[in-house]
Amino acid sequence: MPFIANTDREREEMLSLIGVESFEELIASIPKEVRLKGNLDLPAGVGEAELISLAEEKAARNQTFPLRRNFLGAGLYPHFIPPLVLELISRGEFYTAYTPYQPEASQGELQGMYEFQTYIAILTGMEVANSGGYDGATSFADALLMAHNINRRERFIIAETVHPHYRQTFATYNLGPGFEVSPLPLTEGLGWDLDQLEGILAGGEVSAVAVQQPDLLGTVHAGLGELADLCHRHGTLLVVVWNLLAASQFEPPGAAGADIVVGEVAGLGTPISFGGPLCGYLATRRQYIRKMPGRLVGEARTADGKRAFILVLQTREQHIRRAKATSNICTNQALVALMFAIYMSTLGKDGFTEVGRRVKLATDYAAESFAKAGMKLIPPSGVRMNEIAVWVPGYRKKREAAMSEGILAGLSLADLGMGEEAFLSQLGAPPEEVALFALNELMGPEDVNRLVELMAG
Repeated sequence: MPFIANTDREREEMLSLIGVESFEELIASIPKEVRLKGNLDLPAGVGEAELISLAEEKAARNQTFPLRRNFLGAGLYPHFIPPLVLELISRGEFYTAYTPYQPEASQGELQGMYEFQTYIAILTGMEVANSGGYDGATSFADALLMAHNINRRERFIIAETVHPHYRQTFATYNLGPGFEVSPLPLTEGLGWDLDQLEGILAGGEVSAVAVQQPDLLGTVHAGLGELADLCHRHGTLLVVVWNLLAASQFEPPGAAGADIVVGEVAGLGTPISFGGPLCGYLATRRQYIRKMPGRLVGEARTADGKRAFILVLQTREQHIRRAKATSNICTNQALVALMFAIYMSTLGKDGFTEVGRRVKLATDYAAESFAKAGMKLIPPSGVRMNEIAVWVPGYRKKREAAMSEGILAGLSLADLGMGEEAFLSQLGAPPEEVALFALNELMGPEDVNRLVELMAG
């Protein structure tokens, strides 16, 4: 927002109107030790030409990485974006559109949100989806809060192989002293220990069990249906963090009995940039629709029979109902959601399936290549998709060497702030040497081979 200069007389009038004598009196509640003393140490102003030249010099210092050599993932996965997506989204009516509060004047925006909901419902196997949230981590926290609103239980079981940023976001909700979060018991192979979990659920105190599929380490777990059945026998909801691309190769969580499915759409039609903007999603079963946070767009007919779109089941004002609200997020990432919808429409079912097939092939090839090089995969066996975890001794130095060759060689668990998780003691490797490498549809054998050579050397 541009700076609005006020004259001395205007400032005096404003201070008088609110009943204070001076600006110092207005800010009296701010401790003096944290106030700025003196002027900011800023350089002198320059002209437009000089400023552009300075910006160009700084931009030239950036290092860029081709998509086929970008193994960075850990929750945000870059993929090829068809030019059509960026061409359409740059139109003014889309690019400047904000979440609509007047649906009768925003039919195009509402239709985009409706299409987004439709794609999410299909890819998760669920009956209904909201029109998006700030990011996947926020949607995850909202899903657990939604579970509590449904069954009024105050204990949550969350697998430590759920992304740490998702778990940390839920921790910031600070629901009160009565709430408890416990880790999901894991087997030696880092699978779900359903026998131990049944003993925990038998007390009838657990609101929800939360898992990730594929998980943080890229593992696609078998037995999601068994987990869902176990939860339901004890009145517990199952929340699944789901990578949408996995729907091209595996049965979606809804088909296995999940109650709430959440995740992130960024990367599928949207550039990752420096970590944003993002767009979370939340999908659930029709029976829980009244408890679902976020906006919901429905299809209707006008008086003369034309197709129309409307916001349904809740008003904007429900978001200011404090503890009684389904969520206190009163907007959505409509632009990013629209980019995802255009991406899906551009690829179609066959194109989306082909992207997933190529990612799965690259993942399997990378896992086999690291194993042949004598490196330890974590877990050592299992079905993988999109990402693999490898013990790389001396990882940080090797990553720097890879960057000098134009290869962005992933992240470590320590980079994600992990270190206190109980399951890490099973790995036999320090978190700073457990590297996560993400694969995408453009990577060929030569790209993976060079990564393996650098990490094994």
